[in-house]
Amino acid sequence: MPVLERKQSVLKLLEQLRGLDALKELFWTELNYERENQPLSMRGWPDSARNALLDDPVLFAGGGEDHAFHVVYCRLASDNLQRNLERPIVSQLIREHPYCLFVFSDSVQSAWHFLNIKYDEKAEKRRIFRRITVRADGGLRTAAERLQMLDLASFGKELSGIPALEIQKRHDEAFDVEKVTKAFYKELANWYFWALKHVHFPKDAPKEADGHDHIGVIRMITRLIFCWFVKEKGLIPEELFDQRRLDELLDGFAPDKDAKKDSVFYKAILQNLFFATLNTEMDKRGWARDEQNFMAHSLYRYRDLFKKPGEALALFKNIPFLNGGLFECLDKDLGESARPRYVRIDGFSRRPDSQPVVPDFLFFGPEREEDLSADYGDKKFRKVRVRGLIDTLQRYRFTIEENTPIEQEVALDPELSGKVFENLLAAYNPETGATARKQTGSFYTPREIVDYMVDETLIAFLKGSFSTENAEPRRRDSGGWCRGMRAATISTTRKPNR
Repeated sequence: MPVLERKQSVLKLLEQLRGLDALKELFWTELNYERENQPLSMRGWPDSARNALLDDPVLFAGGGEDHAFHVVYCRLASDNLQRNLERPIVSQLIREHPYCLFVFSDSVQSAWHFLNIKYDEKAEKRRIFRRITVRADGGLRTAAERLQMLDLASFGKELSGIPALEIQKRHDEAFDVEKVTKAFYKELANWYFWALKHVHFPKDAPKEADGHDHIGVIRMITRLIFCWFVKEKGLIPEELFDQRRLDELLDGFAPDKDAKKDSVFYKAILQNLFFATLNTEMDKRGWARDEQNFMAHSLYRYRDLFKKPGEALALFKNIPFLNGGLFECLDKDLGESARPRYVRIDGFSRRPDSQPVVPDFLFFGPEREEDLSADYGDKKFRKVRVRGLIDTLQRYRFTIEENTPIEQEVALDPELSGKVFENLLAAYNPETGATARKQTGSFYTPREIVDYMVDETLIAFLKGSFSTENAEPRRRDSGGWCRGMRAATISTTRKPNR
């Protein structure tokens, strides 16, 4: 079966994954594992492991030579997935099943962890727990892409003769966190170069030698991805990024048209979210009136772009105020004596000639082919597939849990995203106006911009607190977020013998 077709089939199964029968269909039919149905005894297990499960574990699929590779299902006695419950169970099972994929579900079988155990090459006895999460709230395309790699038929040899170690190595590759991050960065970089051709910030925004708004676009990406992590905390409504809901909410929203000046989503949703919501205390929010100072950036603008302005305020109402500088509007009134008096960088303004141009199709438009060869300085980029940025973000799973050297979610987390930001900032050399190619093995990095966007703004926010009626800040997460968004990427390799 072609990879794309297999990926779509796996995606459909993941979207409807409920119960052990559905899991069996995934592995037996789609991924070509041998059928097994062997309950595993918990006799002699410690209470911490036995009490964590609702039923006996089930070895329901196998593969390779002598069926030595196993797939084991465990149903947790909890209404949510908990890493601390899984670890003692794995410690018991892995003794008899050294080549194994573990699948955990919550008690109602609505959320799933596919768990790969990898051995650290440098520390032979250290196990690295790497999980792919499957639940109905999005990010399943990444899960489908990684899990379809487990298809035994793709080995191109007799299924019963594949060594278990070879199957284990394929699993280790499928659960490689860094590869997911690199794939995301590749898509993000392609979008960045494509967006530069269409985005125009106001006249006072810094322009590079090629006339494009590189820093403005990077700042916009930084703000949006940070919002995406806040959304993962449940503090920003999904509706603000749902195309069907936006069709109902916005007047003139046209992502399917190649209109160069239609910037409805960016102005009505993102600018109001950045400046009048996240950067404004909750009790001070409201619509700007005509007689008010047009530099009052704490007030909502673009009322005419909403079909029902009252509904818009309801969506923004419970989003917390973030006490940091990332969402501060950079437009300034320098005073009557200054010439020029007004500096317009973000363009959060009622004046059309002061507003930015960020077309809707850059966020939700259909996939298209673009020539980015000049941007990359490489002819092989003549035909690059690009899609709307929101569509790209929705294809990946984001996690707010901090990865550690032994616990990793196969998803985009703050630690890995920091690496993405630095690479993107290094992708363009403002001194020469040319693409910064990897001629010496590393990109040129404008350090002061990295420090401003990543360190100062995020640390300022994370040391503060959410000002919200409905959410309590989890301060213990702050250290992980600070370290994560600063950019260290963890790379691991597999121990060849178990």
